[in-house]
Amino acid sequence: MQLSFRSIHALGSDYIVIDESDRPTRFSQESRPKLASALSDRRAAAGADGVVFVDASQSGGDASLQIFTPSGHESELCINGVLCAARYLTDKLDKERIVVATPTGTVEITRSGDIALPMFTSGFVDVQRGLAPPYVEASIPVLWDTTLDQFTPSGPYYAVGIGVPHLICVVPKIRLKQLEHTGTLANARQDIFPTGMNVTFVARLSSGVCYARTFERGGAGLTSSCATAMLATSYVLCHLPQSAHELRQRVFCPGGAADCELGGAATHSVAKLTVPCLYAYTAEIGYQPDTFELSGWLDGRCNDEEALAYQRFKEEVGLDEVESRVVDED
Repeated sequence: MQLSFRSIHALGSDYIVIDESDRPTRFSQESRPKLASALSDRRAAAGADGVVFVDASQSGGDASLQIFTPSGHESELCINGVLCAARYLTDKLDKERIVVATPTGTVEITRSGDIALPMFTSGFVDVQRGLAPPYVEASIPVLWDTTLDQFTPSGPYYAVGIGVPHLICVVPKIRLKQLEHTGTLANARQDIFPTGMNVTFVARLSSGVCYARTFERGGAGLTSSCATAMLATSYVLCHLPQSAHELRQRVFCPGGAADCELGGAATHSVAKLTVPCLYAYTAEIGYQPDTFELSGWLDGRCNDEEALAYQRFKEEVGLDEVESRVVDED
């Protein structure tokens, strides 16, 4: 059988978007995780940070979304995945504002910018200080300004929930091997984090500016960007004494920079962000419906104009200079 899809990325975090509303038959709930794992595997024909299934909304919005990680687990909320789907939907529906349904509720997305570099702003989403079961084992105290002796560095760590769990550690310099080790350990310790954990190291650059790097749960590992992690980072920095009430943050990551904004009166309990979302390619691929083994590409078209606009964007925000200051590859 054949499958048409689009690869779309938000700051380099790429998602395969599959529009089921255009298909004569929809994938079953049992088959979607298997297909997502096959398509996300970067050793195979495609490769992605996850897969977004788009279907007609049953609640009056523009669409409903299901997002799966490379390991085949459904993500409760993935803003990057939502934004990538929004890029596709705003083109398809010829709209600048859409509302989509996710397992954690509806998200509004607004489109702006020019044709070659369209920018997408999420609506405000809820931010929760600390984590509760099932994201942490019931006996674990609130993780906020908490040292974890078994991790390196030992902290302090700050737990934040934005539909999915995040563990944030503010460091003077981001050491990638250390982050990968800590992220792997956190996701192996199901006695502490039963559903896995997104781990982010963040380095402050100046007032309202930081660099964040995330190890994502669900088999994604080190990714180019994680929208909910950038929002969680902004929330943590806003509540630290040395940077209190910085309600706007420019958060750098390997894919560029996102502009984050906090709201929600005294607690700043909601957040939104703005990033570019661009087509990487459109394609059609063969697959076996019983095993989901992928066969050869039938088509694959890259968007060179958007790729060039994205490269200019990274140069204009000064990404290389920022990374040279705060990132250690060793």
